[in-house]
Amino acid sequence: MKRHKLSEREAKENLMSNCGVDYSTEPYVFIYAGPHKTGTTSIQSFIYNSLGKNASYLVEDKFAIPTFDELPGVFGGLGPGLNLAHCMLENYVKDGGQMNIAMCNRLRFGALPLYLEKHRNQSHNILIVAEDFDRITINHSRLSYYLRPYKRIRVVVGYRRQHDWLPSWYNQIVDLYTQKYIQGEFPYPNFLQWIDGRYNEFRQVHAIEVATRFRNSGVFESVDILNMHDEVSLLEDLFCNYVLNANATCRGIKEGATPTKPNIGRTHEYERLATKAHLRGKLPNYHAAIAPKVAEKIKITAVRMGIFKDGDAYPRICLNQTFLDQLLQTEMEQERKHFPPWYNSQGGDEGLRKAFQNAKHKLCSMDDEQ
Repeated sequence: MKRHKLSEREAKENLMSNCGVDYSTEPYVFIYAGPHKTGTTSIQSFIYNSLGKNASYLVEDKFAIPTFDELPGVFGGLGPGLNLAHCMLENYVKDGGQMNIAMCNRLRFGALPLYLEKHRNQSHNILIVAEDFDRITINHSRLSYYLRPYKRIRVVVGYRRQHDWLPSWYNQIVDLYTQKYIQGEFPYPNFLQWIDGRYNEFRQVHAIEVATRFRNSGVFESVDILNMHDEVSLLEDLFCNYVLNANATCRGIKEGATPTKPNIGRTHEYERLATKAHLRGKLPNYHAAIAPKVAEKIKITAVRMGIFKDGDAYPRICLNQTFLDQLLQTEMEQERKHFPPWYNSQGGDEGLRKAFQNAKHKLCSMDDEQ
């Protein structure tokens, strides 16, 4: 590459051309690989809804979207791509996956190969969206093998600043374990406890790390990082700037086509407080189905009784300054490297420092013992 003064993408295109791949006619597989809390639910909702409501966009753009029929397994609904992702874990269930080898063989030798063969022969591109492609043990070569006969695979991951992404990720995870916390099977961690015990683990599934693993595999035509802090909406940015040959879909989004199921998270501070009260015998008949309503009632009551001046004015404990400084420095380094023009347009280091300062409240938890 250095000898011939080629970029990485140009070098790959030359290699593919020498291998008989014509970029003007060869269809490709597009994978949005998450990570979690980077709009995967919205994208899934949009593309699977478009199979019925907005199918004309994708048909015009010659895109095919595999459904549960082609990607069978544990996950249905909007998430059949997760079945494929879990089959890519190096050691399947041993790596925390939900798909065992037998289930993956049914996927591998079932309808998927015929589906891919048919659509490649029709010069259709394939769209796959699954956040669990962010897992550390994803076998990228196996993924390429499963997607044969397609020769071109393009990958995009979504970038959120860690000070924005980590609290969102925490809230999703504790939401999944609500009933187990209520039953006392696990202690209900606040955000600080969660970060203290698992930061290094979750740092490995942040966008920059995920993109690095995909790139280092050398398997994919391109691996791009979409900046979710740009002013353009996620769907418009994705289909207008990253998904090749999606002109009709891009136009449809600009004209108002939207996902039917955005995944809007919520904080769990009052739910954690309610759970602790329940485990101490002060809140009987409490369970996961009513947890959000009970938490909201406690919040309203606390304000009405003058305990807090508003629902967010509870006593807080926050991450220590050393950790915050390290987090800010990491974000600065990542954005200088991966989004330099945008980063400079936002004020560079000073702009990020201000944004970080304005969001510091997200990096705190209710002091529920006080």
